[in-house]
Amino acid sequence: MKLFSHFVDHHEKLDMMWLHGFTGTHQTFCQLDTLNANLILPDLPGHGKSDSNCVEDYSLSATEAALNALLRPKQKTILAGYSMGARLALSKVMQNQNRFSGLVMISGSPGLQTDPERLNRRTRDAELAQFIKEKGLTEFVSYWENLPLFASQKKLNVEVQERIRRERLSQSESGLMHSLAGVGTGSLPSYWDKLSSLSMPVLLITGELDKKFCDIAQKMADLLPNVTYVCVADAGHAVHLEAPEEVSKIINKWLNNHF
Repeated sequence: MKLFSHFVDHHEKLDMMWLHGFTGTHQTFCQLDTLNANLILPDLPGHGKSDSNCVEDYSLSATEAALNALLRPKQKTILAGYSMGARLALSKVMQNQNRFSGLVMISGSPGLQTDPERLNRRTRDAELAQFIKEKGLTEFVSYWENLPLFASQKKLNVEVQERIRRERLSQSESGLMHSLAGVGTGSLPSYWDKLSSLSMPVLLITGELDKKFCDIAQKMADLLPNVTYVCVADAGHAVHLEAPEEVSKIINKWLNNHF
């Protein structure tokens, strides 16, 4: 599968590939355009302009292969992601640490630690996919945007909230369903026991209102040997949308310190 990708050339020596979250697209990161790096912004399988009718295109291995095709040869690259994209970024870095120079995870997790937890999550993801199939995209988006995880987004100005909603409504039902089955949380392995082997610089960012992922990030920070962890005040799960200027400053400071 060939992924749609948007490239922002800042004439820098460093590339950053950003992976969006579930129901997002490359446009999720439009407010991070002041980063001191060239930006590779793909639409992940089943999202935006990267839709496919082939179920195999949505597997973890197929997704990673499609992302490989977007990397620029011999270019120093940092892999970054938000939520689902952060999990995928960590997975990809773990498969090929020598190819990447650093990792940024916004509201990310190394996965569920036990088989029963992963099985339970796959069951829940399958139920969510069935919900999308039966109720349709519009009703699903209304359900999704009202999850407690995204409650703090209600503080965003109306224009930004409407842009996020349009982005979610631009998806295809089948694409989201295939994405849940292929790279949902329950389908990915746990990397908790491998974090200590990740020697590259890692930046973790969470919003303080997202207690679950703040706790996860702190546990990760205790295991990673070369980590910077920043918790952004008065922001929730989608901290890059709620505090884009602050997040950009945090990332640029980290880039300047390490690269």
